[in-house]
Amino acid sequence: VARPILFGTNSGAIGLVVQIPEKLFTFLCNLENRLLKNICSVHRIEHLSWPSVDRDDGVESVVGFVDGDLIESFLDLSADQMSNVINGMQMVDDETSDMKRKATVDDVIKIVEGLSQLN
Repeated sequence: VARPILFGTNSGAIGLVVQIPEKLFTFLCNLENRLLKNICSVHRIEHLSWPSVDRDDGVESVVGFVDGDLIESFLDLSADQMSNVINGMQMVDDETSDMKRKATVDDVIKIVEGLSQLN
């Protein structure tokens, strides 16, 4: 994981941008999509409508980012919910390998907890 960039906005939001390896990004995007399908969205706001940028010429969707708060919400799920979310997920053990194996709840917890320590 590359050095994180902490930023603030004029509306008071604070964020953290961290460059992560491609395989981890792909894994987290998969987890993010599974979380969206299996749990209720934060405050019942359609998730895909709020990670966007308002511009003078319209609204532009944000691409190439993973929602860390959503990923971290995995840790708040019950054991059964965690199992349902990751059912059938595949993962690689490191960036140099293409060998995939079935992800376990413990694997995903370890990854998410590691990322949550960045902030």
